Amino acid sequence: MANFLKEKNTKPKYLFVVDCDETITAKDTGTTMFNLFTSKQTSDQIWDQYNIDQDWPKLMQRGFDALCEEGVSPEEILKGQRELPVIQGMPKFIRTIGNRPDCQLVISSDSNIMFINSLLQKHKLEKSVSAVFSNPVERDPQRKDRLVYHPHHKSHSCQTCPENMCKREVLRKLLETQKEKGITYERIFVVGDGVNDHCQCVLLRSQDFIMPRMGYPLHDITKESRHVKNITSPGVLPWIDGEQVLSLTLNAINGTIESI
Repeated sequence: MANFLKEKNTKPKYLFVVDCDETITAKDTGTTMFNLFTSKQTSDQIWDQYNIDQDWPKLMQRGFDALCEEGVSPEEILKGQRELPVIQGMPKFIRTIGNRPDCQLVISSDSNIMFINSLLQKHKLEKSVSAVFSNPVERDPQRKDRLVYHPHHKSHSCQTCPENMCKREVLRKLLETQKEKGITYERIFVVGDGVNDHCQCVLLRSQDFIMPRMGYPLHDITKESRHVKNITSPGVLPWIDGEQVLSLTLNAINGTIESI
């Protein structure tokens, strides 16, 4: 599964845009990879360099290269990803919503496609997710034991997001592509936890919902912005686990809940 949308047999009414790290998974997929290092010194050096350049793609590539030099195979890296704990109820939420004919669920994440796909396969969720928008990772054609990281975006116009990915650009392009096919969504739900999940929320309308994980940066941003709420502001539905996400979204679809 990559950066393209699987078609449904019927026109979906509701779009769900879901983050991965600390939204589906309980921990960050990228930083967890560094637990595989046998040399703490090597891991620390890579992070020290990141603290200087703040370049996530370079951090990941340095990590892949160093793990390769230590003899850690791509299979071992993916095994570590599959063992990541997920937030309680999230697989059920994805499966229930993603399998509904009136819903379309996509993952938009600054993780990477290889890690996310391994997670979806582990929990048998591939058929429930219409697309994964993230950074591509592939095996080096010249050296199969080495992984190569590519940015999702080579460039974009957003001044706040990192160069490798702007989720607002992802959502804008998705909505434009769907509109060309005659598909417009009655409601859009953005489910996430981080600052980079907020950028796409400027595209939301009054009938849409931001669903921030309680106690995380996106939740703080939504609380701070309440005093500037206007007629086009989306609703806000905070959550603590996947069971609550599912309950809130089903109630919103049925029209029995409003913004908290």
